[in-house]
Amino acid sequence: MNNEIKILSILENIQTDVSEIKTDVAELKVRMTNVEADVSELKSDVAELKVRMTNVEADVAGLKSDVAGLKADVARLDAGLTEVRIIQENEVLPKINLLAEGHSGLVQRLDDLADLPEKVDDIQNTVSILKYAFKESQSA
Repeated sequence: MNNEIKILSILENIQTDVSEIKTDVAELKVRMTNVEADVSELKSDVAELKVRMTNVEADVAGLKSDVAGLKADVARLDAGLTEVRIIQENEVLPKINLLAEGHSGLVQRLDDLADLPEKVDDIQNTVSILKYAFKESQSA
């Protein structure tokens, strides 16, 4: 083989290699375009996530404020309940006990009055006997 044929053969090989490289580069360009589209989409998603995260942070801040308000309300209610318990213990219960003591006296009196009809009958019988005796002593 002479040098020209060798050079032509080498050139053909180089041309084939260059053609393959061009194909590979074209594929890489397509892939790179896809990667760029994916990156663009990721950037958009990240931006949307940032917006959502900001909203979540605002919501959490609002919830913290609401919880703090609820805690304050509960503390006030607890203080009020403590005050009610103290009033109940120091004022209401003694008055209820006094009422109960008064009622126990009334119950005792009612028990005493339960025997009253028998006592009235005894007194009526005694008065009748005394009347009869008085009339008898008057007629004699």
